[in-house]
Amino acid sequence: MKSNLDISRFVDFSSLDPFPRLIQKGDIKIYDVDCINTYDNKHRNKIALECFRNDVRVNLLNDFKQYSIIEKWVDPVNELNKLLINYALKSFNKYILELEEFKRYIYAEDNQGHKTIIEFDNRYCKSYQDKINRRAKYIGWYFRKTKSVLLTLTIDPAKYNNDKYLMWIDIKKQLNRFLTNVKYYFKKENKKFPPYICSIEAQKNGNPHLHLVFLGASRLMDWRKIRDIWHLGHIFINRDNSNRKIRNPVNYLMKYISKTYTDTNENNNLTQALCWLFNIRSYQCSRGLIKPIKPRHYDSGFDSKYLLYVDDSIPLIYLYENINNIDSSYNGFKHYNFHKKPDIYYNKLLFKGS
Repeated sequence: MKSNLDISRFVDFSSLDPFPRLIQKGDIKIYDVDCINTYDNKHRNKIALECFRNDVRVNLLNDFKQYSIIEKWVDPVNELNKLLINYALKSFNKYILELEEFKRYIYAEDNQGHKTIIEFDNRYCKSYQDKINRRAKYIGWYFRKTKSVLLTLTIDPAKYNNDKYLMWIDIKKQLNRFLTNVKYYFKKENKKFPPYICSIEAQKNGNPHLHLVFLGASRLMDWRKIRDIWHLGHIFINRDNSNRKIRNPVNYLMKYISKTYTDTNENNNLTQALCWLFNIRSYQCSRGLIKPIKPRHYDSGFDSKYLLYVDDSIPLIYLYENINNIDSSYNGFKHYNFHKKPDIYYNKLLFKGS
C-alpha cells in the first residue's frame, strides 16, 4: 500500500526522553540516582511507547475514513513498524553520542559522611566490550573440540500480525518458555541438560531471531520435537538462517557475539538499538558457565545518590577536588526547571514519580 501520510505530526518523539531529572547544566550534569534504575525506566518507556502506538493507530484509522482514493491508504502495522525502527535507531544513536561526549560517574556517601566517586560503565563502553570479546574468544577456544548443537529459532511474523513491537516484547518470554520445556524433556528422559549460550539478532527487516548453542551435546532431540516446542517459526539445526551448514557451532556463535556487541557500526546498529530499547542482554548462558562481567559486590556501606555526566575533557581528579560541592550543587539547583517537557500524558506516564 502507498503511504502519503506524515505520521510524525501525531506526537513529538522528544516526549520519550529517558533522562528528565537534570539538575544542573554545563560541563557536569547531575541526575537523581534512580535514572540508572534500568528496569523501572524501561518499564515506563514501554508504557509510554504503547500509549504512543495506540494514538498513532487511532489517527491512522481516522485518516482512512477521510480518504476515498485507495492509493492514499496505508497499512497501520507497517507504519508502526517504521516508527519503531526509526525511534530505536534515533534514540540509541543519541545515547551513544552522549556516552562519547560525557563520562559517567556515581556519587555515593556512607552514614559517616564519607564521599566517593565511582566510574559507571555499561555494555557500550570500550572496557566492557573488551571483556565481552575476551570471554567470547575464551569460550570459542575452550570448547573448540567439544560436540555442540546450534539452534537458530526464527519468528513467523504472521503469528504477531507482522507487528515488530509485539515480537520484541515477547521474545524473552518465549526464549524462557522454550528453555524450560527443553529442560523438562531432558529431565523426563533422565538426561543431563547441557550448558547453553544464547544471543539474539535483528534481521535486516527488524524481526528478532535467536541463536542457541548447547555444549557437550551431539544431538538434542528429534527435530520435529524442537519445532513443536518452539512453534513460532522455522528452526535451523547446525545451519544458519540461509540454511548453510555450520561446522563449528561454538565458534560461529562466539564470532557473532564478538562482531555484534564489541563495536557499534552500521552492520550491527539495528540489533544493538533494538536490544537496548527492549532491555535485552547481549547474550545469556547457563549459570556458572561464563564469569560475570559485573559480579555482585559485598556491601561497601556507601549509598549511591547521584549520577554525574561529566565532559570527557574533565579529569577525575577535578571531581575529587570538588567532591564537597556536588551535594550543595544539587540542593542549590533542584528548584529550577532546566529540563521542562511537553505536558502530554506520554510524559506523565514515562516519568511518573519523578
